Amino acid sequence: MKQRMKYAALAFTLGLMALIFYFSGQPAADSYKLSETVTETVQTDGISFLLPLWFDAENFHANLRKWAHVAIFAALGVGMALTVHSWLPGLTLRRQGMQAAVLCVLYAASDELHQYFVPGRAALVGDVVIDALGILPGVAGVCLLVWLHQKQR
Repeated sequence: MKQRMKYAALAFTLGLMALIFYFSGQPAADSYKLSETVTETVQTDGISFLLPLWFDAENFHANLRKWAHVAIFAALGVGMALTVHSWLPGLTLRRQGMQAAVLCVLYAASDELHQYFVPGRAALVGDVVIDALGILPGVAGVCLLVWLHQKQR
């Protein structure tokens, strides 16, 4: 059972990394069109009630793109924390969390470097910071749940 979970965590993490790579490899026009479609869907289908009240309606499209970064990198943080926890059980939980966070931030930075070579896209340090805003709660949440589980035993 543990062996399957180990490979499932790795597959989930690598799948998210591939998805992020795919989205960041889209030329600017394609990326903008996709996020514009998502924005229109959220606004017209009444899903906007899921967004926080402080969400800036004037710059809705740009905000939605940034929150998509946060969300997908939060998922990557969860996946990476689970992967590191299952593949490196000899490390303390704190070191596992730090390792997962560092690996995710390095991946976010490499993703921005990848975008630099895509037509119409740019490498922005600010996007790495935004990605980290998702990574850290994802990693911290997994570490907290693992710690609570260990404490309960």
